[in-house]
Amino acid sequence: MVKAADRSAYKIFVVGDKGSIALSRPFPDLMDHAITNITTPLNFPTAAAIASQVLVNARDCEKIMVVYNEFKNVISQILKKMEIMNRTEFMNTFKYVVRHDPEDAEMSPTSDFFYDFYVASRLYHAILNNIAS
Repeated sequence: MVKAADRSAYKIFVVGDKGSIALSRPFPDLMDHAITNITTPLNFPTAAAIASQVLVNARDCEKIMVVYNEFKNVISQILKKMEIMNRTEFMNTFKYVVRHDPEDAEMSPTSDFFYDFYVASRLYHAILNNIAS
């Protein structure tokens, strides 16, 4: 007999009205947050604000998965899953990347700035593909 997965180990953060409505009925216990009524045209600052909220709510999560539609052609799209590295994995992978601040005379190691930019750019990519679909 196979045990069912522990649902309490998951959180769902929804971006958009359709996803919020579609997932609220089958997964009311997993719906952690939802961002709806996003204005168009969507730009990078909006995606960065969404990424900021995702990061605040995913501090205790070990994995972030983004599910979105990728544009194939006018009548079809492909369902895609994209894993976003967690903060620790990102810092270990890019530990030799440095940021030069003109006000400081020395180079500073990778900071939260790069991780926030990484998450925002990945979410922006997913949201743009989803809009195109």
